[in-house]
Amino acid sequence: MRYQDVVDEIKQWPLDQQLLLLEEMTRILRTELAPKSELPPQLAPAVWRGMLKTAAPAPADQDLEDAYTQYLMDKYL
Repeated sequence: MRYQDVVDEIKQWPLDQQLLLLEEMTRILRTELAPKSELPPQLAPAVWRGMLKTAAPAPADQDLEDAYTQYLMDKYL
């Protein structure tokens, strides 16, 4: 079957079937074009935990509030 034959056939379908085909094609293309992860999904939390770890102590709430206030003042003033 040629491409144009397929297109002509699909044009004759009801709109709901055309939309279902479009959704299926989108799903197929999304999975085909998605970047392949090098890590298995079950290892991802271990990697994130290592990324979040720091040698410095966490800043106090007041320090975060002051930094955010300063950011807003720099941005809008």
